[in-house]
Amino acid sequence: MDIQQDLLRTKAKHSSRTVVNSRRVIWNGILTHAVAMGYIPYNPALSVKLPKGLTQGKRSAPTDEMINYIIRNAWDTDFGFIPFFLLCTGCRRTEALRSKWKDLDRDNWELRIPKSKTEAGVRTIPIIQPLRLPLMHWMNAHTGPWIFPHRDYAGGLKGGAGYMTDSNWETAWSKYCTAAGWVDKDGKPTIGAHNLRHGTATLLFEAGVDVYTAQHILGHAQVATTMAIYTELRDKQKAKGIKRFGRSMAELMAKAANKA
Repeated sequence: MDIQQDLLRTKAKHSSRTVVNSRRVIWNGILTHAVAMGYIPYNPALSVKLPKGLTQGKRSAPTDEMINYIIRNAWDTDFGFIPFFLLCTGCRRTEALRSKWKDLDRDNWELRIPKSKTEAGVRTIPIIQPLRLPLMHWMNAHTGPWIFPHRDYAGGLKGGAGYMTDSNWETAWSKYCTAAGWVDKDGKPTIGAHNLRHGTATLLFEAGVDVYTAQHILGHAQVATTMAIYTELRDKQKAKGIKRFGRSMAELMAKAANKA
């Protein structure tokens, strides 16, 4: 009942189904460990169901204006390079922040990303040509073991004293979005790191990259996840094409009427 109430309180904050389910997963992990350690006889989280009426959060890709802003700041060694890196690689934020320079293969221009504990092996992400020079510029400014080192509260960098934490990210990202004008009336960012992943998927689709290659780059466990994104993008592309066709026919009809 306590866990169920926690999920209901999370729902009451207008959280999406993904957020509420993440809390359930966390509870399940904690209590599974408790059972294994002998602290409790069984895991009560196993019988907890998600509340009804949850909305499915839908992330959209950055607009063309946002992408142009990210590209313009690609050489910024304070923070601006990081969104550019995420957009070019499709990395999850946690994957990027936990990466070290030793994971970068400069001979083949690939970044090795260890898979999750439930998956075996390592996936490699290509470092595309436009990313390489800004990445080397970033490397020259950050010589510690972590690609994205910890930031102190004064805004400086603790070169090699640890990776950028989630709280470091949130502070820097909020400042970045404020400067870009990507905030709501309360000053909260209207775009997050995962929107950049969706942007990568959109750019891959528009470049004609096949769905299986896109799945590997994005690190989706199931190709169905990538296909769902591609299908949505294809539907949007089709709708735009139909509108263009309609405008073209309207122009032809107007010309024909004028000649008559």
